[in-house]
Amino acid sequence: MKHLYSLRSRAAHGGTGDIADEDAKEARWALGKAIKAIVNLANTGELEVPEGKKTLAHSIESLVLKRAVRPFR
Repeated sequence: MKHLYSLRSRAAHGGTGDIADEDAKEARWALGKAIKAIVNLANTGELEVPEGKKTLAHSIESLVLKRAVRPFR
């Protein structure tokens, strides 16, 4: 994942956007896993499906923050 993020970062900031076929395959696999996890969380009711101005990103952020370990509280 670190390698894929590095490629994304370089492309986003004007660097080379070249990505090897194997890297593209890994990126699609990771994206598929992320989508599957989001769908599963929504189907089980653990992830609030957004309505109105709230976005899915807001819902995911809220869930992550709710589940995060906060040892200094």
